[in-house]
Amino acid sequence: IRIITRITGPDAGQVLFEGRPMRQEDVLQLGYLPEERGLYKKMKVGEQAVYLARLKGMDKAEATKRIKEWFERWDM
Repeated sequence: IRIITRITGPDAGQVLFEGRPMRQEDVLQLGYLPEERGLYKKMKVGEQAVYLARLKGMDKAEATKRIKEWFERWDM
């Protein structure tokens, strides 16, 4: 799963999707949350949200801005 979502790279071989190598567009349609240790205890909620957004390809400044907007919406 980590290789499919590009969290880590393969040591050998390749991942195929519908018979072809996966494109970045394919990866962006995926989500991954491990059953255990999915969140880091030492990270604050905002830091965790920025980290997850960055895993999906968003730059840090944009992620921080959007997360602040959502936190304001939710009165957090």
